[in-house]
Amino acid sequence: MSSCLFAISLFLFYQIAIEVSNMFALKKDIANSTDTLNEIKEEKESLEKEKENLQDPNFVENYARGKYMATKDGEQVFILPDDN
Repeated sequence: MSSCLFAISLFLFYQIAIEVSNMFALKKDIANSTDTLNEIKEEKESLEKEKENLQDPNFVENYARGKYMATKDGEQVFILPDDN
């Protein structure tokens, strides 16, 4: 009888160990998901700010002039050498 109770106790402790292990794995997954969610929220805020900026014609003009070297009529672009 006692060996039967001992076997049942071992089985129950094994099941508890599995559940605790699963709980820690799920907590780790939740932490990773929370980090990913925060990164996505930051990216969304950045994109929303960029969207707002792109509504401003002055920003669009300066962006195009800086990145794509766009010019107004009659302007010249001078490319200066790097300091390297």
